[in-house]
Amino acid sequence: MRSGSMLHDFKRNQRSARVGIFVLGIGFVVAMAGLTYGQSGRKPPKPQPPPTSSTPDDQGGPAKPDNPAPGKPKTPITVASYLPNTASSSIYTNIVVDGCLDRLKQSGAFEITRGREMNRKEASDLAKGSTDSYVLWIELRSDRGDVMMEPRYASELYVDYVLFAPGTGKNRSAGHVYQRRTGALGTPLPLPPTVGRGPVESQLDRAGRDTADRVIAALNLPLPH
Repeated sequence: MRSGSMLHDFKRNQRSARVGIFVLGIGFVVAMAGLTYGQSGRKPPKPQPPPTSSTPDDQGGPAKPDNPAPGKPKTPITVASYLPNTASSSIYTNIVVDGCLDRLKQSGAFEITRGREMNRKEASDLAKGSTDSYVLWIELRSDRGDVMMEPRYASELYVDYVLFAPGTGKNRSAGHVYQRRTGALGTPLPLPPTVGRGPVESQLDRAGRDTADRVIAALNLPLPH
């Protein structure tokens, strides 16, 4: 009986020893793994955010492009004037040209250049030598001839204009623009004068703007409000 009890105690001690060795082995593996991670100095990578969808947006519509389409390109145009009598003042011509330029700028459809003084042929040649720029040529005229720039005849001035096409120098539009006047006796009835200007100056400014409207219409562009 004593030998059987001793055999049983021996087997039990063997099992306890195997369990203890197994536990020590697991602890060693865990310790080595921690040591290796500490020596490497690396950090676990940060989680990346999910990719942004480029199709529908939060409202269920199509995604907006990163680079929106550019606006419609502007039409280049050079505005030039002519003073046939060099002894005359250019004040009235400049009023007409300035009114025309303001109206063209107001349309927002043009890339505008103020040209030098030139005659009609020079304006045509300038347009012919350009690949994309129109040339608007403006001259103030009067049926009275050389006395047309005298202040007492200023109300009789009218605009003679030609729009030359680029590349060819041919007329795209041309005509006369008269100062607006009404009345049974044909006397001028001006618009309200602008600041610092009298009735005739205001009418000439309006004639320049009317000239610009004809140019805009000839190029099939919308008139400004």
